Amino acid sequence: MSAQPAQPDRAVVAFTCTGQATGKMRDELDVRMVSSFEEG
Repeated sequence: MSAQPAQPDRAVVAFTCTGQATGKMRDELDVRMVSSFEEG
């Protein structure tokens, strides 16, 4: 087995969200992660 690098305990991430009302009590939401940064 190969050694895996340690994963950071925390990260800062950036998201974009686009929403659209599709009914009286419903919204469609598209969420995408655009970048992540290791917290240091």
